[in-house]
Amino acid sequence: LSDRLVSMDGTKETLVKTTEELHKTIEDLHKTKAELKIEKDSLRREKEEGDYLREESERLKKEYLESVAIFEAELDRAKLDKEEVRNALSNEVEEVRNALGNEVEEVKSTLGNEVEE
Repeated sequence: LSDRLVSMDGTKETLVKTTEELHKTIEDLHKTKAELKIEKDSLRREKEEGDYLREESERLKKEYLESVAIFEAELDRAKLDKEEVRNALSNEVEEVRNALGNEVEEVKSTLGNEVEE
């Protein structure tokens, strides 16, 4: 009987230790679960931030390309305007030269007629 009591005391002691170890393991699992939740939340925030930055980058790229296209169109238009102005000035200069040439001929003709008379 005493051997059985000693054996039961040993079994009881083993059960108490096992129970304590299980409680520690459960505490460790709760801590690990909390740490994993924090890590999961952090990864989710990083993913959201990455998605936002990717979208923002695409928006800025699109805006940049649109701005470049507008700039190039304005530059082409300015080049055409410059060419039109250059042609118009050339035509005006030619008209002035012709008018001056005609005036000079008229003056020469008038002077020539007066000298002959």
